[in-house]
Amino acid sequence: MEQQNKVKILVAIHKPDKVYGDKVYMPIQVGKSLSEFNLGFQGDNTGDNISEMNSMFCELTAHYWAWKNLKDVDYIGLCHYRRYFDIIITEENIEKLMSECDVIVPAAIHHSATLYNDKLSI
Repeated sequence: MEQQNKVKILVAIHKPDKVYGDKVYMPIQVGKSLSEFNLGFQGDNTGDNISEMNSMFCELTAHYWAWKNLKDVDYIGLCHYRRYFDIIITEENIEKLMSECDVIVPAAIHHSATLYNDKLSI
């Protein structure tokens, strides 16, 4: 019997919102050391962490926390609480996805306007 890979997809969250229920998703409150709110999720402020740098690094404080603190995981993913993949990844379909590729990324979207053109041009 083939052993299943252990996968956690962190859902970076900083305010109350819906979090999908499949157990591969792990909500993590980002910037928790800077927040006056406790959302009831794992925070990025435990163990080895850079939670206090969240204002500069945003969701990457969750990724850093996972890298340093999640020990029994083969794959770590990251998404924003408002930006899930088009398909909701479940424990049932993650094995098939990971057997076909090493990395899962969203499809590229090309926008005619950029932040530079919209906000920074002179």
